[in-house]
Amino acid sequence: MLLATFNAVKSYESKRRISRSLGMEILLFISGTRQISEAVKRVGITSETTRTAVLSVLSVDAEQSKLANFLGEIFNANDDDSLLDMWTSLRRSTVIRTFGIGDKELKAALRDDEMPEKAIERLAIERSAMLSIAK
Repeated sequence: MLLATFNAVKSYESKRRISRSLGMEILLFISGTRQISEAVKRVGITSETTRTAVLSVLSVDAEQSKLANFLGEIFNANDDDSLLDMWTSLRRSTVIRTFGIGDKELKAALRDDEMPEKAIERLAIERSAMLSIAK
C-alpha cells in the first residue's frame, strides 16, 4: 500500500494524473486499475466488509496524531498495523483474484524457500506500479 500511495502522489502531482482527486488516485493505484468502478469493486467497502484500514497522507506529524486519536475514539480501537501483514486464505485468494494473478505466473514469481504471500505481494505491487507507465 505504501508504494501504491507513493506512486499515486507522484502521479497526482504531475500533469499525467489519472483522476481529479488525490484520494481517487490512491484508490486507483492500490487497486491496480485505471477504471474507477473497477477500483471500487476491487478494494471498496461492502456490506460484507469486516475490517478496514485507514490511509492518511499528511505532512504534519501533529495532524497525523490528531487523526489517529480521532479514529481511535470513533472506532473504539487502537492502531494495529499488524492487520496489514496478516495473510489468511481468504485474503490470499482475494488478492490473487483481484489482481488477476494466474497459477503459472505465481509459480514463476515464487523464489526458493519463500512464502507464496511474498510473491503475491510483489505481483500486486507490480500491477500497481504499471499504472504510472501505462498512461
